[in-house]
Amino acid sequence: MHTLIRIAALTGTVWALPHVLPGVQVRRETTALKVAVVFFFIPLIVNTAVLWVTDRVIDDFEIATPKALWLSGGAITLVTWVLHVLWRF
Repeated sequence: MHTLIRIAALTGTVWALPHVLPGVQVRRETTALKVAVVFFFIPLIVNTAVLWVTDRVIDDFEIATPKALWLSGGAITLVTWVLHVLWRF
């Protein structure tokens, strides 16, 4: 439920931006939703990219397959998100 609320809030924010900021255009509501989903998944993409770089620069750390890389990035993203939610309470 929290995920849906977060995506809905992001979608509403993106949809509202053209009304308050000159130079921003959102032509369709579905476009606002697409932008929100991209922003929702950015932490996963960033964590996975950082893991890939870490694998390259630290000899004692290895991720052997792309699947393991994405699953590791997902696990780190999930744990980080859970800790963030718990620390707010």
